[in-house]
Formats: sequence, C-alpha cells, structure tokens
Amino acid sequence: MFAEAVHEIPIRLDFATLMIAKEIAYPTLDVEKNLEILDDYSHTIDQRVRDTDSTHDRLRRISEYLFDDLGFHGNSDNYYTPQNSFLNEVLEQRTGIPITLSIVFISVAKRLKLPAYGIGLPGHFIVGCESSSGPVYLDPFHDGLLLEKEECIQLARSYLSEGAVLSPSLLAPLPPPIILMRVLNNLRHIYIVQQDLPHLLSVLRLQQTLNPRNPELNRDIGILCTHLEIWGEAVRQLRYYTFVRPQSKDAEKTRAILHEAIGHLSKLN
Repeated sequence: MFAEAVHEIPIRLDFATLMIAKEIAYPTLDVEKNLEILDDYSHTIDQRVRDTDSTHDRLRRISEYLFDDLGFHGNSDNYYTPQNSFLNEVLEQRTGIPITLSIVFISVAKRLKLPAYGIGLPGHFIVGCESSSGPVYLDPFHDGLLLEKEECIQLARSYLSEGAVLSPSLLAPLPPPIILMRVLNNLRHIYIVQQDLPHLLSVLRLQQTLNPRNPELNRDIGILCTHLEIWGEAVRQLRYYTFVRPQSKDAEKTRAILHEAIGHLSKLN
C-alpha cells in the first residue's frame, strides 16, 4: 500500500514510486521484482568500482552503465505520456522524464552508499550528490550530464520569466514526500488533459494520503466524485471542505455541489 510506503522511516523512494504505479494503473505489478532490477544494476556497477574511486568516479560509473550500457534516456518524443511517470515502465522501456530517471539514478546510488538526492529545479529535475570537494550535480534526462552550479542556475532561469527571483534553496535536497508529490502532480496534469477521470481520482487520493491536511484536495476529490457519481465519498469530502473553509471564495459554489450530492445520496438510501 502507498500509505504504508510513505510512513516508512526512512521512506524508500523507489518502493513508494512503484506503489504509485501499482495503485493507479498496474494492480498486479510485482514491486519486489522491480526492486530486484535496481539491485542487479547496483551489483553490476559495484563490480566495476575500485577502492581508489572518488565520488565523481563512482557517479561516472553509474552514468556509464545506465546511459551507455543499458541505454536509459530522456523521452523527448512522447514526454507527456503517463508511462513516463511510472517507475516500472521506466525500468522496462529505459526511458522517462527527468524526475523518474532521477529516481532510478538516486536508487542505484543509494545502494552503492552514495549520498545522492533529488533537486527540483523549476521545470526540471536533477540529481545532487555530496562529495569531499562539495556538491556534484548531474542531469539524468540528458544522459547523466555533469553540471556546474552556475549551469544549474541558468537551467532554472530558462524555465522562468525574465527577472524572476530564484529561491535560496534552489539546489537544496528535496525530501521523498515532496518528490513523490511532484510525480503525482505530473500525473494529475496528464489525466486532466486526457480527461481520464477514474485515473485522476486515483492520483488525487494518493495525494491526499501524502498530504492529508490540504482541504483543497478534499474539495477537488469531492467535486470529481460527483462527476463519477460516487456520492458517498463526494459528500464526505465536500462536507469537510466546507467545514474547514467556510469563508473561501468558492464556499457558496461548493455548498451547492454538496447539497446536490446529498440529494443524490439520499435517493440511494
């Protein structure tokens, strides 16, 4: 269960990301088998590592194996397919978007005892890793390209409007819950565009599991449930939202939707 995955201490990013895939689109997914694939990658790379290798050398060996030997690459041709956000598909097809390719890289690096972490730049996702000479940055979407700090800043600026102020925490490590929410946000956007309401509901439910104190998720799930005629859940979610956000700008509209859902629910009882 995704709920169990996100309550582990520490959260296993690879396991939790696979649970997203299992609960949204692949109910029979063998999660352990996919984790074993990452184990095998790490074992193969470990055989190539030398005792004298620096952190840079070890990161380079990961990149050589993943991107050169196995052929992992960024899916520029079909960027907005939901499969790019499902880790099992990324492992099978060996292509994905920045965040899922970064999760593959981080998962392998962690198995090799490297302190790798995710960095959520505006519009792009990269990997950082601590070393004796300072942070190392690389871009898994572009075959593990090494980046200087200034290049990371310029990459971030390329996604922002001119004059936008960059956050001082631009290159700070992102905790697993934030990374998982970013994966879910990608899927949320895709399913909205595709008007795939059942899968969208699954995404919103997982987001609520990850962030149960966000009333706007109650509202969004409630409204979506009315479209899918899931009246009981619609009433529960909307009733909670109107209780905690009585003065919101959409309060009147939401109450009207709630009353409609209550009417439909009463007809079923």
